[in-house]
Amino acid sequence: MIVCIIQARVGSTRLPGKVLKLILGKPMLLHQIERVKRSRVIDKIIIATTTKNEDDPIESLAVKAGVFCFRGSEHDVLDRYYQAAKGAQADIVIRLTGDCPMSDPVVIDETVEYFMNQYGEIDYTSKPTNYPEGLDVEVFSFDALSWAWNDGVKPSEREHVTPYMYNHPEIFNLGIWGSGTDDFSKMHWSVDTAEDFMFITKIFETLYPSNNFFSKEDILTLLQEQPEFFLTPKSGTGYEGYVKSLKEDEEFQKKKDIYEKIIGFEPDAIFLFSAGTVREIGEDGLITYRSTKKNEGDAFGILWGEARVLATAELLMHFSKAIVVTTSFRAPNEPSHAEIIRDELKNISIDSNRIFLEEKSKDTLSQIGESLKLIVNKKWQKVAIVTNEYHIPRVTAMYEHFQDLVPQDEEAVDTIITARSLGIEIVFVAAESILPYHDKKFTAIIENVKKSQEYRKRLLNEKRGLEMVLSGEYGRYQVSNKDKYEGEVY
Repeated sequence: MIVCIIQARVGSTRLPGKVLKLILGKPMLLHQIERVKRSRVIDKIIIATTTKNEDDPIESLAVKAGVFCFRGSEHDVLDRYYQAAKGAQADIVIRLTGDCPMSDPVVIDETVEYFMNQYGEIDYTSKPTNYPEGLDVEVFSFDALSWAWNDGVKPSEREHVTPYMYNHPEIFNLGIWGSGTDDFSKMHWSVDTAEDFMFITKIFETLYPSNNFFSKEDILTLLQEQPEFFLTPKSGTGYEGYVKSLKEDEEFQKKKDIYEKIIGFEPDAIFLFSAGTVREIGEDGLITYRSTKKNEGDAFGILWGEARVLATAELLMHFSKAIVVTTSFRAPNEPSHAEIIRDELKNISIDSNRIFLEEKSKDTLSQIGESLKLIVNKKWQKVAIVTNEYHIPRVTAMYEHFQDLVPQDEEAVDTIITARSLGIEIVFVAAESILPYHDKKFTAIIENVKKSQEYRKRLLNEKRGLEMVLSGEYGRYQVSNKDKYEGEVY
């Protein structure tokens, strides 16, 4: 199965909505789809867009054009391609981008034919290197895509799909080739700016009325016969986005090094100790749930649940192989804390396949117990548990004295003995230590929270809890929610 996947979204930075801009009364993306449909080798065409509401018109356009549509991550385009190709049961994948309305089916076919003639000997190829930018075609095996999806971690690798392939010739066999003797590679035929769109529109206005499917040769002839086309201002190379991602790679690696230093290792799994959620009823009567924000306290002593979610997501984006576990039961007939936090992670682009739910625990002690069972069962060797800074002394003591606190729970005691005998490393990580690297604004936010009366009460609650753990009194009697409640923080 040869599947052509065209990535397209409305949210372009330099020219927003460009794929839906009209050329001769027809959306630019529709022109591209109609041209690609003339390929002789493609079995299926998929438009891969995002799950954002603003991209609904792209899905509608795909349906009207008679092609498939897949919706996935906005920024992790590699995952979007992988999931689309996997769902289509692709053997060979053709990658096109929605900013190339002059995609040429002949160029697509000759690139695929070059790949197929060496099938089994090469894993990746692209259009002839001497062809104009804007006729870009990349062809690769699904196996190569799977490998890149599994191992690619840098922003450039996730956003631009194929860099992991062509930057690792020690892993992938690359087919680099040219066609003919003339070099047109300096020509810029994609749409990145308003000036580019003007240029492409002039090409269509001149050639399309007499030949709806004009070719690369037709365009080259036009440009040779009417050099005034070159007077239309154009800017860039078409690869500025990739260059930008390469700079982001440097920042990404710096942050990853910092996070690995904070944690002490690269984690196999990250647990989010969650219990800070609230129930809201809208004016329409609709009930929703979410994590607590920095200006809210709650009866469970969670001063700022959202901080844990944001910090966990930041770590997951930098440790791409780590699994995340959201934890804790909430109340009968309501979503669990684990489900609520899972949904928030999904909303900030964490793949649902990376998220496990632990929904049995009802307090910190049982969170530790249930987490240990999962860790041993899944054979994770290095684990980070994200919580808040004020929580760490108490939760660390609870972990260290776990056997003394739950002597009646033989399964839990056996589990922690097993975990320690296996040398499993468990580290508690403060969300507050991660957030300032995610966004500098959190430095001031955290400082202001720590100055509040409510935060001081939280520290007193934690100190009392720590003393109870160390004295062996923890869990022997109930503390009322009223005593725990810290009020609001502003």
